[in-house]
Amino acid sequence: MPLVRMVSGRFLSLSRLKPEDLEIVEIAHHLSLINRWGGAVAGEYSVLRHSLEASLRVAQGFELEALLHDATEGLMGCDLIAPIKRECPEFEKIEGRVCRVIAERWGVPFQMSPEVREVDLRLRATEERDLMHGPVTYKNPYRAKIAYLSRDQTLQLFLNRFEQLTGEPVNYWRDLNRLIREARSDAA
Repeated sequence: MPLVRMVSGRFLSLSRLKPEDLEIVEIAHHLSLINRWGGAVAGEYSVLRHSLEASLRVAQGFELEALLHDATEGLMGCDLIAPIKRECPEFEKIEGRVCRVIAERWGVPFQMSPEVREVDLRLRATEERDLMHGPVTYKNPYRAKIAYLSRDQTLQLFLNRFEQLTGEPVNYWRDLNRLIREARSDAA
């Protein structure tokens, strides 16, 4: 299986991925640059923002699962839309392996809970109503509209939320620079 290059310059093998290989700042960085809905939104709205919104709306006890429910996309490089994903069984197999490692690393369920699934579906409806042109095909959107946040604001809020939920201290620039130094020394 090919290697995936992370923002730090590290290369990860998705077939030999281990929990200790995962770094939340890299996943967050990648998710912040991947648009929801295959880019069909009218404006900037990333998978990272969607994950943050899910974490803020889900019932207590499911917040970390909701925050990380699309983390595989940060490692696999895309938010592959469902109709295409269903046609790509090999992609789904790789995604399942990556999801298991994420679940093991941060202690979240491998299978999405019904609580997180409901929030995900309601957010789809809200995103469709607030961020897309055309008819709303999903039901039961949240009443509150999605407000604009910059990429930097979203990154900071996501990482703050992660730290709040896990107790793991996170500093985007410090942690990313550490990973870059490590990748450079490994390459030397």
